[in-house]
Amino acid sequence: MKDTNALILLLVVAFLFLKKKKTKAVKVLPAPKPKPVKIAVPTVGNWLTYRELLAKKESAGKYDARRPRSRYWGRYQLGPNARKIGGAEGVKWADFSKNESLQDSAVKTWTKRLFREISNNSTTADAIGKTLHGEKVTAALLVAMDHLTGRAATLRWIRTGKTTNDGNAVANLTYARPFRDFDLSELNRRASS
Repeated sequence: MKDTNALILLLVVAFLFLKKKKTKAVKVLPAPKPKPVKIAVPTVGNWLTYRELLAKKESAGKYDARRPRSRYWGRYQLGPNARKIGGAEGVKWADFSKNESLQDSAVKTWTKRLFREISNNSTTADAIGKTLHGEKVTAALLVAMDHLTGRAATLRWIRTGKTTNDGNAVANLTYARPFRDFDLSELNRRASS
C-alpha cells in the first residue's frame, strides 16, 4: 500500500508539474500589421485613353447612344454646339449615329477647344495646379467638368466649390475626378488622330 500511495503521490506531483508547465502563460505576439497596399496609378497622358474613358462614361461606348428627343448624341453625347464646332453641323441623327470617324473627330475638335479655352481663361488657368475645395485642379479635370455641365458650372465650382448636376443627376466634380490626371497638352499639337 505504501508503494501505491507513493506512486499516486508521484503521479499527482508529476501531473501538477506538467499542468503547471502547460498552463504557463504563453506570450501571444500581435498579428503583424499588414503592409499598405500600393495601388499603382498609371501615368495617364494619352488622348485615346481619355477619349475611351469619356465614351465609357457618356454612353457605355455606343456610337448610336441617344435618349428619345435628346439634344445630346452619340458615343460622347455631343450637344448641338459641340457637333457644330466638331464639324458635324447639319448632320442628321441617322447619319451621325453610324459615322464613327465623324464622332471621334468631332469629340477631339471639341475637347481641343475646351482645353484651349480652359488654358486661356484667367479664372480657370489660375486654378490649374492649385488645390481648391479639397481637390487637386488640373486642366483635364476642368475640361471634363466643362464637357459635362458647361463653362458657367465649371467657373461656379472654382469660385464656390458648389457642384452642378447634369440631366442625369451626375455632379460635375464626381464625373470629372477620373479625368484629373490626364495630360491633354498633346491636343495643342497639330498632328491628328
